[in-house]
Amino acid sequence: MVKRCAWLSAPPEALDDGLIHLGEEAFAACLLALAGVFEIGKAHLAHRRLGSGGQAYFSTFENLFGDSLEEDLFPSDYLITDLTRQDFRGSKGFSNTQLERTEPGTFQELDIIYLLQRAYTSERIIHGPLKVSDGEELADVVVMGDEVTLLLQAKDSPNTPATLNTTLERKRKKAIGQLKNGLQQLRGAISTIKREGNPALALVDGTPLDIDLAARPLVGVVVVREFFIDNYDEYSTMILKFMDEVGVRVLAFDYNEFEVMTRHCPSEDALLSAFFQISKCAEERRIYPRLRFTDLPPR
Repeated sequence: MVKRCAWLSAPPEALDDGLIHLGEEAFAACLLALAGVFEIGKAHLAHRRLGSGGQAYFSTFENLFGDSLEEDLFPSDYLITDLTRQDFRGSKGFSNTQLERTEPGTFQELDIIYLLQRAYTSERIIHGPLKVSDGEELADVVVMGDEVTLLLQAKDSPNTPATLNTTLERKRKKAIGQLKNGLQQLRGAISTIKREGNPALALVDGTPLDIDLAARPLVGVVVVREFFIDNYDEYSTMILKFMDEVGVRVLAFDYNEFEVMTRHCPSEDALLSAFFQISKCAEERRIYPRLRFTDLPPR
């Protein structure tokens, strides 16, 4: 049972004046941290009292840091090859990753597999199993657990300057679209398993897979790039309607939330406990909560 968690299902109150308010101690701590990150000895600030609380605000990043923000914090032309954590089924034995991603699909799928390896042994994780009948992918990731079988769909956006400069409104629409597409792909996988019982599958290299998809209950998971807390009512309506139609427990997370969850739940029992708490809360309140942990993750 996961005990170190708290629910956050409503957006925080926004400040009317649009400023970032900091107490004096927090202001000093942030300034020192930012100075260390950008390797500057001093910064020019616009600082004034905003009432009895003693808050302060930065004028602009341009005035504060000059040209520092125009420099890359990490080289964008690096290609990193990873020879570790590659013993899951469907692995090529290595993987490449890079900061700029024009085609993010495989990159995100591998990132999610690495998170799943915190809770599952590698041999239980299958990357992109293909249906022998038509050569189409059943799901992005399948996890053969002791208690349930996870069907996971990953939906990401390119990591490019154009994507980073996308308006907030467009990002909100993109999140809804990614969730919709992920659920639709899950529908296809679930329908195939229900129709065929245990469809013949193979890895991308043609190696047959000897697994039984009908042996355990199914749980669907969709992981998208980002969710927005004030849109959870819309996300919840989509997921709950989908669950009613397919009769399978389904959850959806953005990547950051899924990373935190697997860090705090490094076993199948702990991860499923968190999943079931979320599902139960969603069914009772008709809105999916965002899980927040109050303690440090286990070492």
